[in-house]
Amino acid sequence: MSSWYPEHRSVRNTLINPRLYLVLLGIASPVPASAAEWQVQPTARLSVGYNDNLRLATGNKISTAEVSFSPSATFRVLTPSSGASGQIGFDFRRFDEDSKLSEDNLKLQVDTFRQTERSRFGLNLGAVRDSTLDTQLEETGIAFDRIQREKIAISPGWNHSLDERTSLSASYSYSDVQYENTGQAGFFDYTQQSTQLSLTRVLTPRTSASLTLTGSRSSNDNEVESENLNAQAGLSYAINETLSASLAAGARRTSVDITRDTFIFIRSGNNVIGIIPSTDKQSSSDTGLTLSAGVKKSFLRGDMLLSASRDVSNDINGQPFEVTRLTSVSSYRLNETLSFRLSLDFFNSQSTNPIGTALDRKFYRAQPEINWTLDREWSLSAYYAYRLQAFNDISDDAVQNTIYLTLAYNWPRLSRSR
Repeated sequence: MSSWYPEHRSVRNTLINPRLYLVLLGIASPVPASAAEWQVQPTARLSVGYNDNLRLATGNKISTAEVSFSPSATFRVLTPSSGASGQIGFDFRRFDEDSKLSEDNLKLQVDTFRQTERSRFGLNLGAVRDSTLDTQLEETGIAFDRIQREKIAISPGWNHSLDERTSLSASYSYSDVQYENTGQAGFFDYTQQSTQLSLTRVLTPRTSASLTLTGSRSSNDNEVESENLNAQAGLSYAINETLSASLAAGARRTSVDITRDTFIFIRSGNNVIGIIPSTDKQSSSDTGLTLSAGVKKSFLRGDMLLSASRDVSNDINGQPFEVTRLTSVSSYRLNETLSFRLSLDFFNSQSTNPIGTALDRKFYRAQPEINWTLDREWSLSAYYAYRLQAFNDISDDAVQNTIYLTLAYNWPRLSRSR
């Protein structure tokens, strides 16, 4: 498959290397700390809960109680022309059913920028270690086993103001994803590159329009390569001070190349007299519509967000899936210390090539949550989550019920200006 992306090598064994974090934090410091205003907000969380189907499986279900400890911190460094912000967090999870289920997870995100008179340059860096039933499932609606995943990502970007009402932006991103125990679960390590070019125009004080071109390329260790091109036109409108809406629609073209090792048998009559190693390459492509729409409403004591999207995701083994997603997030403040939140999600994931149709599925999630602010430092929250994964090729559904209680402590914010 021809491509406008450069050849690359997969990054191996980087996420567990402590030097990676020193490099990321070093790049994230656009100016010396002595010349900047900086803030740090540490937090620690202790959670206890129960999960009746830890692997979200149709059979051989694992029911277990869990205890987790999650220290984290957000930070920000600012000067008049540059800055950096981000977060680092750890999640140590222990299960009473089996010590082999334990997880030591990590999330690191660093976003930096430098501002000139009409341009803004940015660099975003990230590293994640978690299970496939955490961030990957929440982003794609697809997970066919619970194994550990490691991901690193880097994304430089540029935004330029052409005039007071028009801006042009461009970005590039690279990510490398590795799975543990890939041979047992059918996961394959992959890399992904993507580029985006966008033009935005403010039409009126309440209305803006945009035109976006996106291209992505992925390659996995199972000899599957894909490319996706997408063009969208969008419009956003602030109906009033409490109600806003946006809509973007376009078209995509997705192509997939699959390479398999095979053999050519040389025969003489009924006898095989030789074998020649060969490769078999299968190519396919398809087109489709893309969509991104949202409505946000603010109330006196809460807000509501409704969104719908359809696009291609390469975040499962580097194979392209057309993912249709509907989301509803509502929050309501009962009083000064008590609040309620309800999240609803629906995913319909369909493969864009014949080799991946066995992974086609639907995913449903409902999560009510209540939060209680005890004082300035302490808070208590509880949530119940229902997950259902329905498969197109089998009749059994995977159902999961979880309930968790979390106690959080927020240290007083550390800040300093010079």
